[in-house]
This record gives sequence, structure tokens and C-alpha cells, in this order.
Amino acid sequence: MKKENKKNEILAAARKIIIERGYKKTSVQEITNEVGIAKGSFYTYFKSKNELVITLILDKISKIKEKNELILKNEISLKNAFEKYSYNVARLPVEDPESFILMMRLLDCREDLEKEVREELYSLHLKRGTFVRKTLKKYKDQLDIEKDGEIERYVGMIVGLVDTYYENVVVPILNQSISLTVKETEKLVNKINIDYEVNFMKKCILKLILK
Repeated sequence: MKKENKKNEILAAARKIIIERGYKKTSVQEITNEVGIAKGSFYTYFKSKNELVITLILDKISKIKEKNELILKNEISLKNAFEKYSYNVARLPVEDPESFILMMRLLDCREDLEKEVREELYSLHLKRGTFVRKTLKKYKDQLDIEKDGEIERYVGMIVGLVDTYYENVVVPILNQSISLTVKETEKLVNKINIDYEVNFMKKCILKLILK
């Protein structure tokens, strides 16, 4: 338990420093200084800075996956499934701004990232449509589908809609907050009209896919 707590302290310190200074300027020495341990102790928990960053990414992916699997597990309608999906997507920057800013910082400097980390980010990119695909297949009989393969096209369109939300609503806020603290950024993100964004996203998705 003590070892797990120390590992979490290292992860929290790394998240904080990467958000403040960026991936390239974050060193193992700075992380261990923040935690108050010797540099050599870092390697008891992680083989490298790359492994630490990948752990941060996978932790966020697992939390998103858990939420989406819970939606699919419950016996709810297609409309409710995408309402909950839209809610989760729209609220992600608000519920966990620190992790979201971290992801944005890593994406912004992906050319500076090591190959392993870039591959993990790319894997995350590919998995964005997993929930949408499973939901569309589960409720296939309710969809406006004429040919095989149209589900994949719907997946691409819905993921594109989500990307548009982030590009037009969230990213501009984060771009102006590069030099701000997490708390200051959190205040900016909380200005997003979540109810409007959820309803707009849900409305667009349902108009696209329903018969």
C-alpha cells in the first residue's frame, strides 16, 4: 500500500510539472524533487519517464472506458445512450481539467515525444470511436442504414462532431491559458455552457442516425 501511494505521488507530481512546464522541460530529477525522494528511487516505480507518461495516459483511458461501458451495460434506449455519451464528452474538461490539460499539452508537443508515447497517444486516437461503434451495433435495427459499412461512416461523423466541439469550444480556452495555473484554467473551462453543448451534440447525433 505504501509503495502504491508513493507511485501515485510521483504520477501526481509528473502531471503537475508537465502541465506547468511541458513534457520536454520536465525531468526525472524535477519530479523526484517535487515528491521529496532520491532520483534513483524513481526507477523503483517506473523504468523511464516514457513509462510514467504512458501510465498517465492509460489511467485516463481506463476511466473514460469505465464510464462508457457502464452506459452500454445498462438497459437503456439509443437516445439515452447518446445523451449520456454527449454529457460525458462535454463535461470531460470540466470534471477533470487537470488530466484534460495534460493530454492537450502532450498532443501539442507530440513531435518532441518519444516513439512509445506517440504510439500510445495514437492508440488513444484510434479508440475514440469504440463506444459509438458498439452502441450503433447494439441498436442497429433503429438506425437509418441501407448498406453494409455505413456504421463505420456514422462512427467517423460522430467522432468528427466531438472533435468539432473540442476544436471550437474547448481548445480556444486552453490556448489562452498556457501560462495560467490549473485553477485559473478550471475557471475558464467552467464558463462553457455544458447544457447547451450536450443538447446540441445529442440532437446532431440523433438526427444523423435515426430512421
